[in-house]
Amino acid sequence: MELIVTILIVVVIALVIRKFATPSDYTDAKGRNRCGRCKKIVYGDGESAHSAAENALSRGMYLRAYYNNRCGYWHLTSQQPRY
Repeated sequence: MELIVTILIVVVIALVIRKFATPSDYTDAKGRNRCGRCKKIVYGDGESAHSAAENALSRGMYLRAYYNNRCGYWHLTSQQPRY
């Protein structure tokens, strides 16, 4: 009985740690680095993020670069068609 209680306590602790752990960054199928927290493409600095926004503008998509304080990365806003 004590063994079962111990196992249950360990499982509950593991689930709590997993829920509150910071998600790790990953690379998607196209080779782009993505943020584990918000799932958006990660840019190393503001200059590269602004450059990506300008490239998107040439394709007709209006995007803005911004710095996310929660995850500590530069991202682009969601895609919006330009009319």
